[in-house]
Amino acid sequence: MKRIILFRFHTDAAVCRNRLELLKRHNPGVAIFGLFGGQENDSEHFREALNPYLEDLYCIREKSPSWKRTHGDLAMKLWYEEVGKMVSFDTIHYIEWDLLLLESLEKMYGHIPEKGIGLTSLIPLKNIEKQWFWLSEESLRTQWHRLLGFVKDKYGYSQEPFACEFPGACMPRGFLEEYSNADIPELCHDELRIPLFSQVFGFKLYDTRLCRKWFDEQEQGFFNCDSKEISLSTIAEELAKQSGRRAFHPFGKAFVK
Repeated sequence: MKRIILFRFHTDAAVCRNRLELLKRHNPGVAIFGLFGGQENDSEHFREALNPYLEDLYCIREKSPSWKRTHGDLAMKLWYEEVGKMVSFDTIHYIEWDLLLLESLEKMYGHIPEKGIGLTSLIPLKNIEKQWFWLSEESLRTQWHRLLGFVKDKYGYSQEPFACEFPGACMPRGFLEEYSNADIPELCHDELRIPLFSQVFGFKLYDTRLCRKWFDEQEQGFFNCDSKEISLSTIAEELAKQSGRRAFHPFGKAFVK
């Protein structure tokens, strides 16, 4: 299986350089492509700073910071349409700059088959919808029902929907090809759209296992999407264990070992 990495970032060139060095160290021979979501006029600075590690840097243009934050899947869609179609790969790994991975992709994602889609914290939506921020407000729930209505009307969707956390997702080339050719409404966000359209297009879903439990205080000490920085001491303790964790999010500092 030929893997590539799509490295999404928007700030802190020094940390990004460190993260890219680690990805290269653990995954020799795996090509890394940059997806820049910061200020457009900063893109050349980042291109120069990160050039030794990236095959290419694609800048998301004419989109608001809010759009870039919630529509990572649509940013990836733009990248595929303009860059990815010309790249040879079987599976793409969507790695954000503050996701620290300290083992090879082959080991961490080996349970996900070539044509499967790996999503972090994969769970039936009904299990969390009353607690999840993204559906806690009426306006957000309205968007979700509009999106569901869209796929039911256009694709005859009748399955049980899933939710996920988007950091660390992986997907096959065939899914991106389908996604790039489809009309994807800008309703909700990537953590609902990607599992939904994976089902629509007939791709099987797998949990990446980077995060093991929703709304759990202990688990949030290893992996969360609530901006709770993972401590360096926690990372060191896990690395000292033979079967300890090797994925941490968010960790927005350089890591040296």
